[in-house]
Amino acid sequence: MCEELDIDPLRGIAIYNGCSNHILKELYAILGPFFKADVLCNNQSTLVEAETLKNRYHLEGLSLYECPHTAMLTCISKPVHTMFVSPENSHFQSLIDSPEYFLRCKQEDLDKFIQIEKESILEASKQVEDGGELIYFVPTLCKNETKRVVCDFLANNKNFKLVNEKQLFTFDPYKSILYFAILRKEESHD
Repeated sequence: MCEELDIDPLRGIAIYNGCSNHILKELYAILGPFFKADVLCNNQSTLVEAETLKNRYHLEGLSLYECPHTAMLTCISKPVHTMFVSPENSHFQSLIDSPEYFLRCKQEDLDKFIQIEKESILEASKQVEDGGELIYFVPTLCKNETKRVVCDFLANNKNFKLVNEKQLFTFDPYKSILYFAILRKEESHD
């Protein structure tokens, strides 16, 4: 995913982690240990995971915060060029290891996750500078959590354009069902 991005660490990076993911490892592999980023975690578990990675890879440029998906503005002081958002989601990635996952999944839980995803992408979009990129990614096959969230967002936010989107599958080299969309915020001409 990161290979397809125009990441400019000098113009600012922020990450919202609503669930466990490997974005810090990917950024470390691409940018090395000296990049700066604000990392916002929705709970103690994701915060501890980010802190562990920060220490393991000596990522001294990371500022870590715990905040709900509706409070990103309280942690980011100015718009950033690259904003990653990985909100809480259905965790359909669990299907790889636990095929019975569908039996435990309830529609009301899925509806709750979809609402959180819609709120998260909207809140994250407010943190992106003109010309910057918003990267939305979730480990799921559920189109209501992927394409529909992005389509709804784009329909209501005309200043963003879809640059690329991709759905990975378990048979891909990455052994993942990750969906991601790269959205670019248009330059305002005021």
